[in-house]
Amino acid sequence: MASLLMMLLIVSACKTVPVTGRKQLNLVPNSMIQAMAFTEYDSMVKASATLSQYDERAQLVTKVGTRIQRAVETYMQCGPGNE
Repeated sequence: MASLLMMLLIVSACKTVPVTGRKQLNLVPNSMIQAMAFTEYDSMVKASATLSQYDERAQLVTKVGTRIQRAVETYMQCGPGNE
């Protein structure tokens, strides 16, 4: 009985990733992971030295990040397999 219950739990936690179509097991909800990620990000930013927005390295990171963002947005609008 316990093994049947465990199997149902695992099957119900198994989801398909929208972008790649692969299967994944979600034991922790995304909302909890996002909250933890934001907390860790905030603590990392507070503990680390940051570059001025006018620093050449910071501008390069911003430029690359913007290009990645555009590429992902274009991909998501077209949908997987429709590139």
